[in-house]
Amino acid sequence: MILLFLPGLICKLTIQIFTYFEKKGPFYFVIQSIILGFLCYLTTDLIFMILEFITGSDLFDNFLTRQLIDPNASINVIGISIVSLLSVPIGLLISFVINRKYAHGFANWMKITNQFGDSDVWSFSFNATEPTEWVIVRDIKYGLAYYSWVRAYSDTHRENELLLNDVIVYNRGGALQSSSSIYCTR
Repeated sequence: MILLFLPGLICKLTIQIFTYFEKKGPFYFVIQSIILGFLCYLTTDLIFMILEFITGSDLFDNFLTRQLIDPNASINVIGISIVSLLSVPIGLLISFVINRKYAHGFANWMKITNQFGDSDVWSFSFNATEPTEWVIVRDIKYGLAYYSWVRAYSDTHRENELLLNDVIVYNRGGALQSSSSIYCTR
């Protein structure tokens, strides 16, 4: 019986690898895995129905969704294996939609929300479709400013890290030094 949940688990883990969200605990993980698993079964059944329509055969007969609904249906290990294999590309597609923020774009277009889809402005700035080029990073604690372009940044919400290239460091008196690369963290 636990095999039925394998596609949802694989799909959820695929999404976790390719997107970043703060972890919300095991309850949400289980609920999301169940929902994603059902989505994987429905998607696979839809693919099978299209294949049945094209070939004119009745080979599949929605056997995967029936396993989830009918308590008397026998477990089809081959069907679960097929859904498990397809759960990876489904997870990749969902990751693509999440990372491109298509749902937020649609909601903005429909005037439902004006949120930008990232968890904070840091992520919004560095995940924007237009690349962040030259920036000025201020270090208020030390009274410094770094004029540079961002080569890499962290997106873990634990520490904000930057790897800056072609850096000119300024203080209130003017330019202090230049460097080909500087690593900043806070």
